[in-house]
Amino acid sequence: QYFKNTLLNNKVTINHNRNIYLKLYELTNEMISQQYQSTEYSFYLLESKDLPEASELTTICFYKSRLNLNTNDMYGWEKSIWLYILKLYSSFDRFDFYLSCYIGYKTRSFDRLDEPNLKLSSDSIILVVKENNSISKEIIGLIEICLEVPNGKLAPAIKLPFSNLPVQSSEPYICNLCVNPFYRGRKISKILCQLAEYIIQNYWKRSNIYLHVEKNNIIAQSLYNRLGYNITMPSLTNWELKLNGMDNLIYYHKLLS
Repeated sequence: QYFKNTLLNNKVTINHNRNIYLKLYELTNEMISQQYQSTEYSFYLLESKDLPEASELTTICFYKSRLNLNTNDMYGWEKSIWLYILKLYSSFDRFDFYLSCYIGYKTRSFDRLDEPNLKLSSDSIILVVKENNSISKEIIGLIEICLEVPNGKLAPAIKLPFSNLPVQSSEPYICNLCVNPFYRGRKISKILCQLAEYIIQNYWKRSNIYLHVEKNNIIAQSLYNRLGYNITMPSLTNWELKLNGMDNLIYYHKLLS
């Protein structure tokens, strides 16, 4: 793993002689040691072999069935048949969501999956976190950092070949912040956001960050408000927002100091 630090008794062990990561190790150690006393966490840049696990975590956190069936007025065989159909559809629907996550991470991160780095480019950086004390060493959280034109439009789910945005006219955008439900409430989301901001400011040399949050996601809104993000208006008309299914989203911006 290229981006890894082992936190043990609030000390950092660097496993690779890559000076570019030293400040990130130190920052991570400082943030973790202020909030945890004995738990070990490791932070990585996503690699190709981690794609299935990262896609599954994203599915766990964000998947919502697109079909809701009211069976209250159904009885006997009719209810059994429709429940069976619903189960089959839900399995297919969930796999479709998982596959879109997998392909999305694959196409948006592209070269970084095989050669992880922090350089400014049109390829996404995906930071993942694992708990070292866990037997499975599974990914328990992640955040994606990419470049997007700051017009309020959603980042594309899948990046097509040769569709790279001009780096200089784009701004940092964070998305897909998610933490395994079992590990929520431990400030992991906050640490991931702080690491993302550190990379943007110190390695990408940018000071603006944008993101979207669903209007009904009060917990995420509270997190971003505490971190200093402010609501900003996208440069889209109301009909454009509705046409793109974005009328239920809030657009946030932060200026790093």
